[in-house]
Formats: sequence, C-alpha cells, structure tokens
Amino acid sequence: MSISTEDIMTDWINEIIENESSQSIDPECQTKMKWDREHKGLWVGFHGFSAGTYQLRDIMDHLTASGGSYILLRLPGNGALDDNGHADYSKLPTYCESHRYTQFIKNISEKLETIDEPLSLCGLSAGGTVALRIAQGIDTHHLILGSPFFGIGSLVGKYAMDISEFWPFNSRWLAHKMDSYRYNLEKVDGLNNPLTLPGHATVSLGNIRALHCFGCESFRCLDPLKTKKVTLFSSDWDTTADIAKMHTWANRIQNTSIPISHIRFPKFLKVPHALLSKCQVKSVQYKRILTFL
Repeated sequence: MSISTEDIMTDWINEIIENESSQSIDPECQTKMKWDREHKGLWVGFHGFSAGTYQLRDIMDHLTASGGSYILLRLPGNGALDDNGHADYSKLPTYCESHRYTQFIKNISEKLETIDEPLSLCGLSAGGTVALRIAQGIDTHHLILGSPFFGIGSLVGKYAMDISEFWPFNSRWLAHKMDSYRYNLEKVDGLNNPLTLPGHATVSLGNIRALHCFGCESFRCLDPLKTKKVTLFSSDWDTTADIAKMHTWANRIQNTSIPISHIRFPKFLKVPHALLSKCQVKSVQYKRILTFL
C-alpha cells in the first residue's frame, strides 16, 4: 500500500515540530504547515537569515488561496531563545559552519524527492538561495525568489569577509573573534521605521561570514535548474545583498530554456530587501508584488 504525500509530509513536519518543541524556539519562527486535501500542489517556503517563518506566511496564503498546501521551514539555528526568552544567535551557523546550510539543503531535498505532488518553492534572501539550490537538484514547477542572497551588498562588508578568507594568522583566533563580535541588524518597515519583529536583531560577525560564504558558494554553483519557470524579485534600493550578482544570475537563467520573469524595482521606489514580507514593505508595494504572482 502506497503512502500518500499528505502522510509523508505530515509525519515529517510533526517530527520537526516535536523536535522544535523540545528546544526553546520562538513560536513565530517555528516550522508551519497548511494542508489542503482537496487540491494538488505543494509550496515550500524559506524565510530570511535573521527573520522567521512568519515572514512568508502572507505570501504563502496568497499563493494557495485558490487551493494547494504549503510548508514553511525554519532555517538552521533560527529563532532559538536563551533561558531568559531572548533571541540566541549562538545557535545560528558560526564562522566555520557554512556547511550547515548545504547539509540543510541535502536533508530537505531528500525528503521532497519522495513526494508525488507538483512542487514549487519560494524563498526570501538566504531562504531564496536555499530554494534555488534545492531546485538545482529536484524537479519543481515554479521557483519564486525574493532578493536571493549571493553575498554581502556593501563593499566594506564584502572586503572584510574576503579578507577573512586569506587571513595569514591562526584561523581559530579569527573565528573566535568574529563569533564573539556582536552586530546589530535593524529591521525596518516600508517607510524605513524601525520594527520589532521575531527573529534575531543581534547576530555575530561569524554568523554573517557563514551566510556570506554560503551565498558566494551558491553563486559559483553552475548546476542547471530543474524547474519549469522562475520569478525573481529584486530592488535597486537593496543595500543588504549583492545586487550585481542577482542580476548576473538572472542573465544566466535568461540564456537557458527556462522562462524567467525578473521584476526589478528602481531605487526611487525604495523597496527594501525583505520585499516578499508583508510586514516589512509598504502596503502599496506589497500589493504590486502580488500582481506578479
């Protein structure tokens, strides 16, 4: 007797949720699932580096409004809380742990390969990079990427991370220093007002380096996509991620047989990096984004 996709996914997600329950994970960052027994089609979503699954809940509700199921998966170490209930960035991949992202992709891909259901992926920032790496390994119907992260956008940050690759002294010393140095990440709304959102407002430079290394490695990975179509959103106002690499990646896909829609917002619209997150963009911008989906 064959096992249904619903049973496979439900057992898998319940196992993840049970594991998260045994840890201290912010509820807004925990893995989520909505299953529709009446319609085929599964969306799997991946949030950004310092956010949580809440970030894509609205966009997933929109994508499945006419039917279909979705799963929102938590990125490695995200949403962890300390004993006082405060965000704990020490559980995020550290200086030497960019491999945790690739292992996460391997684990997710192995599970998604077992389902008999039209599969689509959606990701924002680091989650976008995760989604496209998965789509290089398994067949998907639609790949939606919002500001995929291929490395740090600012020149200063980029040079600092590149220098860390060729540091002539003991890398353990540098790893300790970068993992110990705290860096504040300010979340803002579509009007550039500070926001208090679940996730990590503080991370270490080691966390950022691990993400940067993963992003650069993903940009260099030239494995062909196994998807039927791509929708890419980017903003020229984005100072978080490497915009030039995003555009280069889009040009690569345009030179293949895969249809790609690249929605590129000009600077004057001031669309932020987290452009698929309803709570982080102006309502008029979010509505405009929905018209392309």
